Amino acid sequence: GIETVLRRPLLDGSLSLGQAMAAPLVSDRPDGLFATVVVGEDLGCLGLCYSNEESLAAALTRRVGAYWSRTRGLWIKGLTSGATQSLLRIDLDCDRDSIRFVVRQDGIGFCHMEQESCFGDDLGSIGALARTLADRRKNAPAGSYTKRLFDDAGLLKSKLLEECEELLAADDPKEVAWETADVLYFAMTACVRHGVTLAEVQRNLARKALRVRRRPGNAKPPGWKPGDPSPDPPLA
Repeated sequence: GIETVLRRPLLDGSLSLGQAMAAPLVSDRPDGLFATVVVGEDLGCLGLCYSNEESLAAALTRRVGAYWSRTRGLWIKGLTSGATQSLLRIDLDCDRDSIRFVVRQDGIGFCHMEQESCFGDDLGSIGALARTLADRRKNAPAGSYTKRLFDDAGLLKSKLLEECEELLAADDPKEVAWETADVLYFAMTACVRHGVTLAEVQRNLARKALRVRRRPGNAKPPGWKPGDPSPDPPLA
């Protein structure tokens, strides 16, 4: 593959990181730029930018969101606005003619309209819920029910268990969707209460999806707690 071909030039210094990243890319644009989709840690789309060899080198070297502006040249996101980006990963699409930047977005958001995404608010997404809860953790208004849940672990536990029971009891599709939304709200509240991000949850889902050998998944007995023996037999 192309990674094997580029390994030696990278090791001996004959290719820079930017050159190596750009080497397998193709562009049909007269200016040679590569369309770059920018997404957050939860993979929600933040916006569309462009890249070239120079901006890729800057992004990889500084580990930031660095792009190529068609009017201003090299553009380091957040240098003037404070809405900086930490670069987490770069992916190439299947045709190698566009790029995806996965970033940790800080500040007021990616868009110059002072919102998270250039495509507007993503109301109803789990990412939007997680961001709202994180904001409530720091800046809850007076009388906030979410703050009450953060401050009362017993109440949060009771509500999460209650909503899980209601989900299991639901049999109408609309009711199932409604109760699932409630479960997600209380589950994400528990995550934020413990400082766990949606991206961390997604990484754990990815790890579980890659498991080759799986346990039977037997139900734990009443009263089971972390540290107790698993109801599943040990894997061979």
